[in-house]
Amino acid sequence: MFKKIPWKTILLTLFVWTAFWDIKETINGDKDFFLFRWIYSDINYARNIEVLSYILTDEQVCYLVCHPEEEINQLNQKELFLKEVNLVLRIRNLYSGFVKGRLSWSRPGEEWNTVDVKDIPIPGNSKKFGDIIIALGVRIVGKDDMPPDPVSIRWDELYVYR
Repeated sequence: MFKKIPWKTILLTLFVWTAFWDIKETINGDKDFFLFRWIYSDINYARNIEVLSYILTDEQVCYLVCHPEEEINQLNQKELFLKEVNLVLRIRNLYSGFVKGRLSWSRPGEEWNTVDVKDIPIPGNSKKFGDIIIALGVRIVGKDDMPPDPVSIRWDELYVYR
């Protein structure tokens, strides 16, 4: 009644379906083309990228945008209490190569959030930082003289052009 399907046909069908699904996500802009991901993906390169995180007020962010070379002063929780704050991720590539990818960040007690690192230039051997500014709203609850809780950061995807 049923004809036995050759295993080559099954493998070919699975390959075509997988390729279609990947191309659909590429066309939607959710992912890069799979050959690009396969050739340029290098998650181990993350140790060559310096990522600094700060919780800053709106005034500090404005100053940072106007004076990107100056050192940032992290305020303590008492100074950030009941103020609109922003998460600033400063990214610098320490070696040669152009970098793009997806970075995840989380504060204690919160879920992981992702941000795409592709629209900011991060050339290799640069002394300049690429800045990503994320508005958090009023998030600091403590009134201590301690700095805010640290932000956890990890690379989910990392592509390097050398």
